[in-house]
Amino acid sequence: MGSTEQVATSYRAFVALFFHAAASGTDVDSPVVSAIAWSTAAALAILGLSRVVAGQLPA
Repeated sequence: MGSTEQVATSYRAFVALFFHAAASGTDVDSPVVSAIAWSTAAALAILGLSRVVAGQLPA
């Protein structure tokens, strides 16, 4: 796995791309795609927060 800074950057990139896709509203209009997208975002948010709390990822 990459350095802590690389991991933090990838989390930020995912958040930026996710909100860009959600704001554009093209694929997220479909309930199935929306459910997959939001559940993936929620899972990554939980994992990211747990890494911040454990001290493995800078806040």
